[in-house]
Parts: sequence; structure tokens; C-alpha cells
Amino acid sequence: MAIQIVTDSTVQLTAEELATLPITVVPLIVRIGNQEYFNDGQDITNTEILTHLINDTELPKTSQPSIGQFLEVFDRLGQNGDSVLCLSLTHFLSGTVNAARQAADMSQPT
Repeated sequence: MAIQIVTDSTVQLTAEELATLPITVVPLIVRIGNQEYFNDGQDITNTEILTHLINDTELPKTSQPSIGQFLEVFDRLGQNGDSVLCLSLTHFLSGTVNAARQAADMSQPT
């Protein structure tokens, strides 16, 4: 039995770090103007978000991952009996941790 690490995309790890570290990232949704992106390093990178923060008059907005997104990850990672440790944004800044807690309560790895 191992410990699987899960975090949200505010973690700011580089692509190289994510490729070498055993960490699963659940992406937040980023809204820039009328466009929505999954902050997963593919739809939009942290560098691109930072560029918008610096250059745009309207700040990007974020939305927490859904309970379902966390639930799918927790069930998948726990299917071999592994424990899951989830590190996320504080509840003072986002509902992300609450979505993760609810998903953890619902998780039933197969």
C-alpha cells in the first residue's frame, strides 16, 4: 500500500516536475474574458495565466474543480488499496478543498 498525492493546479509545478514526481493534479478552470480553460498545462499554462495577470485590464477568474473530478481521481488512485493525500487551496480562498472533502467522503475505490 502506498500514498498517492493529489493537488490542484494552483501548485505551480513545472511540466518537468510533474513528469518526474508522483503527483496527480486536478485542474481549476480559468476564465479569461469569455474563454474558459482547464489549468492543466495544456489548455493554458501557469506562465500564460501570469502574462494575463500582468497585461490584461480584467483579471482572470478561477472556478474550483467539481466534486466529480476529485471523486474520479480518488477512486482511480485508491483502487489498489492506496491511501490518497490531497493538498489543495485553503477554504479562505476557494471552495476547492470542500469539493475534495466531499469527494473523499463519497469515494469508493474498486
